[in-house]
Amino acid sequence: MEFTQDNQLKALLRKSSLAIKLYQSFKWLLIAPLKLTPLRELQLKNMPLYDLLNWPKLRLLTKVSSYTKAGYPRQSHMYRLAEEIEKRKLPGSFVECGTWKGGCAAIMAAIAHRYGSGRTTWYLDSFEGMPAPAPEDGTDTAEIEGDVLKASVSDVEELIFAKLNLPREKNKIVKGWFEETIPKIKREIGPIAILRMDADWYEATIFCLRELYDQVAHGGYIVFDDYGRWEGCRE
Repeated sequence: MEFTQDNQLKALLRKSSLAIKLYQSFKWLLIAPLKLTPLRELQLKNMPLYDLLNWPKLRLLTKVSSYTKAGYPRQSHMYRLAEEIEKRKLPGSFVECGTWKGGCAAIMAAIAHRYGSGRTTWYLDSFEGMPAPAPEDGTDTAEIEGDVLKASVSDVEELIFAKLNLPREKNKIVKGWFEETIPKIKREIGPIAILRMDADWYEATIFCLRELYDQVAHGGYIVFDDYGRWEGCRE
């Protein structure tokens, strides 16, 4: 009964413009001083207040923030999923298809290292920018076509080895187009606990799914970073 009443109260507060303004004002007072600290790198306005009590999380996300285009909510989501997988001791690798500079995959890798699970994190990317979109991707694609999202292996290495001090033997960077690399390494990857899809376009996304879906462990996760943004990925 108390759980139901709590939910009803939250629902009422979310509909109250006064309650929302009071919350936003209180939150601004709390986070304003953080803009003078390294935490200014984060999207503070999108941070739940209870995250201010989780300093290990904030330190990690601050380090990776400039190595990912995912905002705070998506970074936080990957942190939570990786931590949940570790607490459940679900076997399998962490795999990201489309890693850019490695930020989101590094979050998973850092959690695995913290828990000492020994699992491997895989960073898969062409590091050559984007291939041409297919008809399934629609016409609103200019934002990321060509070299806009081009990163380098050294960007990823800088983050995971220099900034996070993660072990090389548990962090595998694979350079090349998915259709060339995944068939060669999927047996080595083995079971997958989290498969994070950040391939943007239809053909890349469906290829990775066809190749790796059956390796995702029962109880694991597939995350579609671009589901709400790109038509081809959603298809």
